[in-house]
Amino acid sequence: MKQFFNSKPEQRRGIIEEAAGVYKYKQQKQKATGELAVTTDNLDRINDITHELKRQLEPLEEQRSLAKDYQRLSDQFAQVEQQALVLEITQLDTEQTSLQAEIQTTQQTLKNLKKTIDHLETQSDQLTAVDQELDGKLTAVNDEILTKSMKAEKYCRCG
Repeated sequence: MKQFFNSKPEQRRGIIEEAAGVYKYKQQKQKATGELAVTTDNLDRINDITHELKRQLEPLEEQRSLAKDYQRLSDQFAQVEQQALVLEITQLDTEQTSLQAEIQTTQQTLKNLKKTIDHLETQSDQLTAVDQELDGKLTAVNDEILTKSMKAEKYCRCG
């Protein structure tokens, strides 16, 4: 008891509370208060982190939007480029078909012209041969006329 009266008021209160059974609850309260303070600190940290994440979320949303726009435009560009290539291939195929038809027509025309040239050369050769034959006959007829003229002159002088 002496110790009880000689102790400080806080120590006396602790002894009384322990005897009354309140001390156990007070310790639980202090423990709970400590845990509550730790939890409050954790909640404050969580709030700070949440606030920071929300602050970072806006630029990320903007980047996501830009990335979606870029992907959409990239897909559209690829589709347009593919359509342009298909169109170009179709045009080149049409041009190739047209040129092949023109080549065939030109080749046929060339073949026909060669036949015509061959025919004309044959006719020319034939006409040259006929010309030479007629020149020979003309020369023979002229010689015969000359000979007969000379004979006729000779008979005319004599006669």
